[in-house]
Formats: sequence, C-alpha cells, structure tokens
Amino acid sequence: CVPVHGGWSSWFGWSHCSATCIAKSDGDVIVPSRVRHRSCSNPTPSDSTSPPEDGSWGAWAPFRPCSVSCGAGLQLSERTCDSPAPRYGGKVCEGPSTQSRICESPCPVDGFWSGWSSWGECSGSCIPPGRAIRRTRQRSCSNPAPSSNPPGQNCQGDSHQTESCDHLPFCPVNGSWGSWSPFSSCPVTCGLGLQVSARRCDKRLSYTSCNMGDRCGLMEPLLASRGTAGQQLLEVAASSSHFCVTVNGRWEAWTPWSLCDPPCGENSVRSRKRLCKPDYTGYKSKASFYGTPKVNCGPLPDGEQHDQKEPCINIPACA
Repeated sequence: CVPVHGGWSSWFGWSHCSATCIAKSDGDVIVPSRVRHRSCSNPTPSDSTSPPEDGSWGAWAPFRPCSVSCGAGLQLSERTCDSPAPRYGGKVCEGPSTQSRICESPCPVDGFWSGWSSWGECSGSCIPPGRAIRRTRQRSCSNPAPSSNPPGQNCQGDSHQTESCDHLPFCPVNGSWGSWSPFSSCPVTCGLGLQVSARRCDKRLSYTSCNMGDRCGLMEPLLASRGTAGQQLLEVAASSSHFCVTVNGRWEAWTPWSLCDPPCGENSVRSRKRLCKPDYTGYKSKASFYGTPKVNCGPLPDGEQHDQKEPCINIPACA
C-alpha cells in the first residue's frame, strides 16, 4: 500500500455577514465579511499501510418538525457518512446529506365582530312607574367566524347592547286618595276658628296598562274643616283649577304708574292697580292652607276701581 494524499471537499455555504453595515472606528473603515469552508476529506490523507475503506451512508433520520407552526414550511431529514465512515484514504459518500419535503397545515382564524344591527323595538310604548323600558341590538362574531380546527379565538366583548328608551312618555297612572291628615291646630286663640285636614291624590294604584289614568274624582272631598266649638263637620269640594278656601284680604297701595303705551301719539295711556293680598291677621303664625286660598278684599273705599288708566301728557307724536 502507498500513502494516500488528501483531496479537498466541495465548499460549504457562505456564513452570514459579520455586520449589517460598514462602520468607522478611530478613522478606520470596518467592512463586514463572511466566510465559507471546505475540508481535506476527499479523500482524507493517510499514511497507513491498510487498504483504503470508502464511506457509506447511514439511514435517513426521521423528518424534523415543520419549520412553521401553520401554513407552508419545510421538514428536513439528515444522514451521515458513517456506515462505515471512510478510512485510510477511502472516498467520502457521494450525494446529499440532507433531504426536505414541504409541510403545510391550516392556520387558526380568530373571530371578528360584524357591525351592530339596528336598534330593536322598545319593550313598551310608555314608561311605567318604577320600571325601565329598554331596547337591544346585536352583533355576531362572523367577520370572519373563528375556525374550529385548529381553534381560533372568539371575539372579545358583548354580542348584545341594551339601552333605556328614555324618549318615551311616562305612562299615566290611576290615582287614589291618600289618608286624611290630622286636623291642624286651631288658628285663633278664642272664639270660633277652623281646623283643616287635607288629603292628596298621591296614592298610586298598581300599574296595569298605558291607558289614560283616572284622576281621583275632583268633586270628591279634598279638604275638610270643622269648628272648634263642635259645629257640624264641613267638607269642601275641590274643583279642577283651585281649592275652595277663602280668606279675608286687604287692598295694598297703588302700584307705580306703568310706562306709556304706546310710547307716542294721542292715544297713549298709562295704568296702575291695587292688589288684593291675603290678610292672615288672627291666624297663628304656623297656620297653613292646602293650595292657594281665594282672597276676598271686598270693595275699595269710595267706590274706587282696583285699576286706573289715564292719558299720557307731553307725549311726542308718532312718526
């Protein structure tokens, strides 16, 4: 046997560049570089007196996992020249040491919301006491829908929205009389006075529908009064616009004259009036009335009227 001289293998692939750009340092220009290698293995040099043994490929290894978790990727399998490895100047194995195949699997699709639907109908036509009328709208997780295999994420958030129908009118509620209040204390310290008891149309009946509610019957007694000397109980009926309670009043002084109306011309007049104010003299300081009582001031002295008008003087003519 004679010694075996080594031979170069093919070049291996280039490495990555040592940097991504050209740099300067202390006036020097640093240029990135890359390298590749080859080995003295074709054949491997040997001075052995044994006969050369050529290498032979081993079995292919199982394919590695796919290079991507979903979508299209590659799977690699390798083999080595070790069954046997070349010795004593024998030849290395010929052919590729790696093989690949395409691998592909579907990617999960996450769900996304569709647009909101229009608001639905309100759950009623008016707002009853103590309750809320609402309406809803929906959206679906369908733009796109999440995949099932592999499973994608569902949409985050609510698929329904609810809001109050505050634009609706309140439902009329049938009324009912409340209880009579205790009689007030006597408003005078001696003689004949009146004690007053009142009740309100403020007791709601149970809500049944949105039909027009009934008042409490305005001609039913609303105020009751009685004399302090045990006189017969008097009941005063309420009308729809005022309460039938009258107190004495007194005329106040004339109000100041108004401005002339119109402000020009010979028909210009001014006016003033006297107001009839309630006179609670004789009542206790805490005497109260249910509602606004009627006031009776009687006629003005000397037959005067409660309002006066007179022509304005020194008024310019209208243009």
